Amino acid sequence: MLKKPYIALRLGSFQVNLILSFIFSTLFNVKILDLYISKNQILNISDNIKAFSFFLFIFFVINSLFTLFNFKYIQKIILCLFILISSPCLYFALYYGILFDTTMLQNLLETDHQEAFDLLTNNFWVTFIITGLLPLAILFKLQITYPPIVKQVTENISKFFIFITLAFVCIYPYYGNISFFVRNNNNYLTNSLLPTAPIRSFFKNMQLAIKEEKISKKILDPKASINYNNIKNKKPRIYVLMIGETAREKTFRKSLYNNASIQDLLLDQENLVYFSNFWSCGTNTALSVPCMFSLYPKSEYRREMNKQYENIADIIQRVGFDVTWRNNNSGCKDVCSNLKNDPITKNNSLEFYHKGYIYDEALIQDLKKRISLKKTDQVIFLHMMGSHGPAYYKRVPEQFKLIQPSCESSNFSDCTQQEIINAYENSILYTKLIINKAIASLEAIDENYDSFLMYLSDHGESTGENGIYLHGIPYFLAPKEQTHIPALIWMSESFKKNAKIDLNCLLNKKQQQFSHDYFSHSLLSLLNISSSVYQEKLDIFYGCKN
Repeated sequence: MLKKPYIALRLGSFQVNLILSFIFSTLFNVKILDLYISKNQILNISDNIKAFSFFLFIFFVINSLFTLFNFKYIQKIILCLFILISSPCLYFALYYGILFDTTMLQNLLETDHQEAFDLLTNNFWVTFIITGLLPLAILFKLQITYPPIVKQVTENISKFFIFITLAFVCIYPYYGNISFFVRNNNNYLTNSLLPTAPIRSFFKNMQLAIKEEKISKKILDPKASINYNNIKNKKPRIYVLMIGETAREKTFRKSLYNNASIQDLLLDQENLVYFSNFWSCGTNTALSVPCMFSLYPKSEYRREMNKQYENIADIIQRVGFDVTWRNNNSGCKDVCSNLKNDPITKNNSLEFYHKGYIYDEALIQDLKKRISLKKTDQVIFLHMMGSHGPAYYKRVPEQFKLIQPSCESSNFSDCTQQEIINAYENSILYTKLIINKAIASLEAIDENYDSFLMYLSDHGESTGENGIYLHGIPYFLAPKEQTHIPALIWMSESFKKNAKIDLNCLLNKKQQQFSHDYFSHSLLSLLNISSSVYQEKLDIFYGCKN
């Protein structure tokens, strides 16, 4: 008996583009369609036609893009690449509300393998298999027919202009309404449209990286020096500067005294000032940390300045302070490249090591001992893992998970929103515990050292408000949960006395609006560094030092 010959599915190259353009328009760009519907009331037939016209506009624009690659040996490769890029992006857009702008891509590219692994949840793999691997398998097996090359070029050019024309014809009757929507949401649309948004951001990052390789760091003020005339005390000074991760102000300040099992006394510390109106420079670590350490304000700061100019830590070390950077984060974003690094490792912090992560307590476990080894003025930067999501539960030892029930998964769909919030609050409580312990360590050496501590976060976090999770939304679109951060300072009694700091003056400023712009200039003032780059208007201590 003769077997029936195998008949492969054959489609023309333009038919393939039409099918994939429809999939990209309806599935991969569902967030854009959802945004349009949320911003435009759909009440009647006319509104539905208008919404359908917007959909057709996206469909024809994507189709015109695909037409550019409509050649044998090229089409399949490019379309497979578009699918491979868009499938993971769809997951992050749907589950976390992420936009794919330049800084978000930079943050993702700089994320270490452990943090990246936390993002690869079961839902990620299900989404990737259904929207990524399955279409790839079908496309790979598909037999696509092509006309001769000359005819193909002619058809590609003609169809490209036809699709572009159709795109604008569709929206022409509603041009005023749709153009208003596009203008008002341009950043969101540009950084959401798949497959172009991540590709565009990737190439912009590569351009910036190439540009940065050619930059040599400049000294801003070669004459900067310590003003010893303002230093009257004989004891060495210790400055502990704690850089938090992903802490937001409203959770940090939240009163938890109604839970009798929680002892949260940090903000009641003597000689402590908590600034309740403090704002970040960015919504992700890759932008916020270099911007915070820059001598330039947010309005002037650009990414290349991190490589172009020395930062506040460089200046502090150059003028003669003993500077150390201890890191429990994925990296310092190049701000500590010229400093003495004292890394946290499994070997030196085994007590705090748990399943590939090291708890932040390791940063301060032997703080008193490390300080006591030297009799000089010391500046110690402690870069925390803090509340880095989505694996909040991995940041906190079991005995400190005081708010229950809390989410014990990186996959937020496994938990209720309240459980996610509880897990996040546990991580904030643990951060506050560590700050308390750091202060206690400094109090224990008060006889021999004058001590100062400052804590501030790099950016905030969304935990489901308006359907947004994590962080990284472009700044002008970001909710305040991602930009309103906690900041506090504490000083020993002897530091306050010898540095002649008026604590009541600082307390009067605790509700004044500050930002990361104030960090570097306040340190210049606090450490008595005379420099031409200092700006008193960006000094928290201005007017509060006698």
